[in-house]
Amino acid sequence: MLYQTLLNTRSHVDFIKLDNVSKMFQNLTVLKKVSMEIHKGEFIGILGPSGCGKSTLLTLLSGLEKISSGVLHNNSTKGKSAFVFQDSCLMPWKTLEQNIAIPLEILNLSRQEIEEKVNKYLKILDLYKFRKNYPRELSGGMKMRASIARALVTDPEVILMDEPFASLDQILRERLVDEIYEIYLRKNLTGIFVTHNIAEAVFLCNRIYIFSFHPGQIIGQIQINKSNMDMKKYRNSDVFHQTCVKIRTILENSNE
Repeated sequence: MLYQTLLNTRSHVDFIKLDNVSKMFQNLTVLKKVSMEIHKGEFIGILGPSGCGKSTLLTLLSGLEKISSGVLHNNSTKGKSAFVFQDSCLMPWKTLEQNIAIPLEILNLSRQEIEEKVNKYLKILDLYKFRKNYPRELSGGMKMRASIARALVTDPEVILMDEPFASLDQILRERLVDEIYEIYLRKNLTGIFVTHNIAEAVFLCNRIYIFSFHPGQIIGQIQINKSNMDMKKYRNSDVFHQTCVKIRTILENSNE
């Protein structure tokens, strides 16, 4: 797999900004005074224990939920964000290509445009020969790749990912993370990636925000510079392992 290092071309203008954002459900505070900046072209990791509000943060960024207090600025184009959930959420009565076409049909694109875009991402994610298959005929990894293709087919500016690889084995997870990283570089995406997997976040992300247990608050931020890194060797490098240990230490200390 060929990686191109384009990280030094990323913008440092705030694309999405949260200032003291809190979220409550009735009397339960899920997120408390969260402040962060996301620059255009960055891939941001969100790490923290279960119940710290990571998924809730994504729903706020997507507009699916409203903040309870604070300020959230989102300078991305309205309707140009995509969400990849933990489950592939494929319609069982539709073929793979029909599932990927759903958001394009909602946008009322022509049949020719839909076919061209769907085939493009089927090929990018190595699913083209399975395009006529139904979800029940696909492996877990194929279904998750289909979910990613469906998210990317509208050419979003921002992609929100909520533990999309949680149910997959380690080798397959790494392979899909590699694919996402390469697509990110090619398309100049801005990404927000929620995961429990430290190594996954360190490989994929430029910066990682670390959250405390309930209520979720930012307790650490790690900047990762991969501009001169050979990504084929990165997972086995000292800097990769040192970064993983640093994050693990922050998480462990937060539980004391």
